[in-house]
Amino acid sequence: MNLELGHLRLVVTVADAEDLRTAAHRLQISQQCLLERLGRIEAAFGGALFAHGDGYLAPTAAGRYVVDCARGILDTLHDMGAHGTP
Repeated sequence: MNLELGHLRLVVTVADAEDLRTAAHRLQISQQCLLERLGRIEAAFGGALFAHGDGYLAPTAAGRYVVDCARGILDTLHDMGAHGTP
């Protein structure tokens, strides 16, 4: 699986939401679909990015690292779009 911007947005949204229902609502997908997509993303990274349980999603140590990197990439792309590229 190749990682795409949508995957990065998903992990950031999940980290910001802190619970499954809110994350799914913000992404406008079902909770089941969110868990399936997150599972594929976690498989691509080779491990759990979030601890799952009874509706909550909490970043693991690896998840915090991936979320921080994803934020940096998304922020950089946003800045490039806002300022134009040379």
